[in-house]
Amino acid sequence: MLSSVSVLPGNKLPNAFERFQGHSFFSSKTSGTEPAEEIYLPFWVTSAKVTTRIVQAEVGFDTTRPAPLAPTRPVEDHTLEYNWYSVLETFTFEREYKGDSPYMQTYASYKYRRDPVHAIRGSSVKNAQPFSPSMLDAWDGSHVRKVDPFIMLPSVALRFAESYIRYNEERQAEWFLERKFRADRVRELELDIKIQNMKVHPVYFPVYLYTFEHLGRKFRTFVNAHDLKIGGMRLYDWHRVSAVTALGMGWVMWSIGGIGHGMSSIATYWLGIALPTALASIATLYYPLFSRWVRDRFRQGEYRAHHHGQESNEDVDPAWVGAYDKFEEERRYQNWRENQEQKQGKSRRANSADALGYYRMLGVSSWGTKQDIQAAFRGLALRYHPDRFTDPEAKLQAKKKFQEISQAYMVLRDPKRRRIYDSTGDVE
Repeated sequence: MLSSVSVLPGNKLPNAFERFQGHSFFSSKTSGTEPAEEIYLPFWVTSAKVTTRIVQAEVGFDTTRPAPLAPTRPVEDHTLEYNWYSVLETFTFEREYKGDSPYMQTYASYKYRRDPVHAIRGSSVKNAQPFSPSMLDAWDGSHVRKVDPFIMLPSVALRFAESYIRYNEERQAEWFLERKFRADRVRELELDIKIQNMKVHPVYFPVYLYTFEHLGRKFRTFVNAHDLKIGGMRLYDWHRVSAVTALGMGWVMWSIGGIGHGMSSIATYWLGIALPTALASIATLYYPLFSRWVRDRFRQGEYRAHHHGQESNEDVDPAWVGAYDKFEEERRYQNWRENQEQKQGKSRRANSADALGYYRMLGVSSWGTKQDIQAAFRGLALRYHPDRFTDPEAKLQAKKKFQEISQAYMVLRDPKRRRIYDSTGDVE
C-alpha cells in the first residue's frame, strides 16, 4: 500500500532553510534562491527479522614485549603483539530491523543526488499513513504538490538493505565478542546470517525543495516537511573569511616580528598575509563545487574498481552498486541533455507559446525535463482521478479534467511529439 509521511502546514513551517545556511558571521546569503517547491520524494522502506549465529572467531589480547636492543638503539623499545584464542562457544542472536532506521530507507528515484536526499531520512516514517489525493493540495489551496515517481526497482532497495544488515551484524558480533571476553581484537569471524520476513514498502516523504545558484551552478537543499531534517550544502561568505584571515595573519606576523627575521616588508606582506588570505578566499568560494566534484569522482572511482573486479569497499556488492551508480549518472546526464535541447528550441517555443496549454495544464515550465512532467502528471492524476469523487457532477468535472491532463501528458512525455508541439503548436 502506498503511504506518505504526514506534512506540516506550510504556514507553520519555520524558516528552516535560512537556519540551515546559518546566521553566523561567516554565513553567506544564497543568491537567486527560488521559492520553496513542495514535492513528495519516493523511498523504499525495508523491514526484516534476522537470526545470526557465530560459527567461528578468534579473539586477541594486547601484549607488550621488549624489543631486542641494537647498537644504534640504546633505549629499549617495546613491540605490540596479540595473543589469539579461538572462540569455542556458539552464540546466536535475533534482531529486528524496522523501517524507521535511516539505513533501511532508500531514495527510490534518480532525479536528485543521494547524499543530500538521504540526510532527511529518519524516524518520521513512523507517521506514515495511506497516501490520498488530498495530500497533494497545498495548505492554502494555491497549487498542487508534485510527486517524484518511483523509478528504482524494489529489488535494488532490498540489496541495499541486505548489505547494511550484513555489515551491521558483523559489527555487532565483533562488539559482543570484545565485551564478552574483554578482548582487544577479533579476527577470522564467520557468521551464519539468516534474513527472514524481509519486506519493502513504498513511502513518500514530503519535502520542501530550495534551489539556489552558486558560481553558475545549481545547488539544492531538502527539508523534511515533517521533522525539518535538512540535507544540502552550506555556503560561507568568502569576503568575511578573507578579511578575518588577513587580520589574523597580520597580527601573527606582527607578534612574531616577521620583518625582524631577515624578511623584507614586501616579502612579509605577500608570503605572510596576501598568500594565506588568497588561499582561504579561493577555498571558501570554490568549496561547494570542489566538494561535489570530489564526491562524484569518488563514486566514479568506486564504479571503476567494481568494474575491474577490485572491491574498494568490502561491504558493497559490485554487481549492483556499480550498476546503480552508473544508471544514476546516466539519468542525470539525460536530464542535462534534455535541458540543453530545450534551451536550443527556445525560439520555437516562443513562437508556439504553448498553443494548446499543455504545459499550463500540467503546471510545468516549457523547460521542464521528462521527470518533471512525470512528477506533475502523477500528482494531478491522483488528485483528479474520477474514482475519488462520489457526487455525479463533481465526478463528471473530474473526468473531463483527467482527460485533459492525460492528453497533455501523452504529448509531452513523447520526445518526438513534444518537439513537434513546441515548434508548431500542433500535436500531429
